[in-house]
Amino acid sequence: DVFWQFSEAVAGMSEACRALGIPVIGGNVSFYNETGTSAILPTPVVGMVGIMDDLSHVCRQGFIAPGDGIVLLGDCTEELGGSVYVHLMTGRTAGHVPILDLERERLVQMVCLDGIAHGIIRSAHDVSEGGLAVTLAESCIAGDTGAAVSLPGGGRLDALLFGEAPSRIVVSV
Repeated sequence: DVFWQFSEAVAGMSEACRALGIPVIGGNVSFYNETGTSAILPTPVVGMVGIMDDLSHVCRQGFIAPGDGIVLLGDCTEELGGSVYVHLMTGRTAGHVPILDLERERLVQMVCLDGIAHGIIRSAHDVSEGGLAVTLAESCIAGDTGAAVSLPGGGRLDALLFGEAPSRIVVSV
């Protein structure tokens, strides 16, 4: 089971790197992570490098200035499978993991990078572990500021706040 999970994870990362044009320079995986009497899931680690042509395009995750607008790039879904929230609520890692659409991911990344390059986007933070609520909190903490946000109505509030669907970035503009 563990080797199959690792094999599938590496195949998925490889497909994503090809689709997004990301060069990988190295990596490692630990199959035998143990703590006390329980195993930790296999942990693939990927090493990458890049060149920053213009240092003014460096974008941090913290909100920068009071009055900036906060925008979510990408769509919220009602998927909670495999999320930290489900694990905290049930004690299990369960549910169908959200599917990554590589073309959608590429488009969200391009919009974000273009907005940064044109000086429109002042901060950017991916929505990942913990979902939108955690991303907003981390951006506030990193920027040493608060934020007021409006959430869309309808749907499950827990999924909106804690779902970990891919291809989403919180930006300030």
